[in-house]
Amino acid sequence: LNTDRLLDLSNAIKNFLAENRYLASRVSEPTIELSADQKAAKVIFSIENPYRYEFLFDGNQTLSSEFLI
Repeated sequence: LNTDRLLDLSNAIKNFLAENRYLASRVSEPTIELSADQKAAKVIFSIENPYRYEFLFDGNQTLSSEFLI
């Protein structure tokens, strides 16, 4: 476990949230809990505002939904 791996994990979580339209979500800095023998670590990320947004465009016949988004 190193800072590069933690950054990769954080970026993967942020990318997942963005791709799945959790647009207002924020990922905290990780909290790390080491085992007694320091051979295992528990990494905890908190997610603030875990709300998903869906955009629905009804009645639109001129522009595509992709264009509007």
